[in-house]
Amino acid sequence: MPRSRMPGLARSLTPFLLLLCVPCRGGVVLSSAPISVENGIGPLLASVADRDETRCAELAELPGAFVCCSRNKALMNRAFSRMSIFMGGLAKWPHGSLPADGSPIVKWARDAVQGNNLPGRVLIDFAAKQTRPTRAEQEVLDVFGKVAKTRGENFYVIAIASGAAVAPYKVAVSHEILHAQYLLSPGMKPIVDRFWKETMTGDERREIYSLLKGSYNVDDDAILIDETQAFLLMDGAENFQLRKFALGDAGRRDLRSLLLRGLEAARITPLQVLQ
Repeated sequence: MPRSRMPGLARSLTPFLLLLCVPCRGGVVLSSAPISVENGIGPLLASVADRDETRCAELAELPGAFVCCSRNKALMNRAFSRMSIFMGGLAKWPHGSLPADGSPIVKWARDAVQGNNLPGRVLIDFAAKQTRPTRAEQEVLDVFGKVAKTRGENFYVIAIASGAAVAPYKVAVSHEILHAQYLLSPGMKPIVDRFWKETMTGDERREIYSLLKGSYNVDDDAILIDETQAFLLMDGAENFQLRKFALGDAGRRDLRSLLLRGLEAARITPLQVLQ
C-alpha cells in the first residue's frame, strides 16, 4: 500500500497536539491543531485512556475530516451510534431512521459497532430532525454545529475507541478514513464510481452485494460502493469481507490492485495509519 505524505509543519506539530486542545461543552474536546494520519491518531487515542471525554482532531492530510477518540466503545457509541443508524448504513435500517434511545437496535449497535463514520450532511440532518438528543449526542452536535457554520456540509466525522476494534486500531481507523477520503478528496469518488460501473463485472458486483448484505444497507448503491472501496483499499484487506477480491483468490480478479492502479494514475494515495 503506498504511504501517504504530509506537510512537514503539520507533522512537527503532532507531538504537541495535546497541549493545544480547546475544551468544548460537555465531554467533547476539539483540538486547535491538526494531526497526522501517519503518526497522530495513536497519541490522540492514548490521551483518552483514563478520561471520560471524547477528543477530536482534524486530519492534516485530509482537511475537513475529523477523528474523535473515546476511552471505550460504550462512550463512543453513546454519542455516535444513533447517528450511524440515522445515516442508513446498517442492514434493514434506511437513511433517516430514528429509533428511540434504549430500543433494541440502539442497544445492539452500542455493543456491536466498532467505529462510526458520519458525513457532515448526516450530522446536520440528525440535528434538525432529532428533537430529543441524548446528552452525549448533544455534546457532539454542539461541537460540530460550530464546524458546520463555517464549512457547511463539507466535513466528515470518524469515531473510534480504545480497545473497540476486532482488529488493531490502525486497521479499523484506516477503513473509516477511506470513507472520508472517498467523499472529501477531489477526484477520488468519480474514479471509484466509474470503477464500480465500468471495470467491475455484474457477477463481481452481485457477489460483493452478497458478502456485505448481512452487515450493511447494500440496497443503497451509495453505501455499497463506499463500503466496497473501503474494504478493498484498507490496510489488512486480505483478512476481511472482500478478501477474495483483495487477493485475486479462487479465480477472482484482484480488484484491489486494479483500483489502486486507477487511483495512482490520478496521483491519489489511499491514506493509512502507521502508528
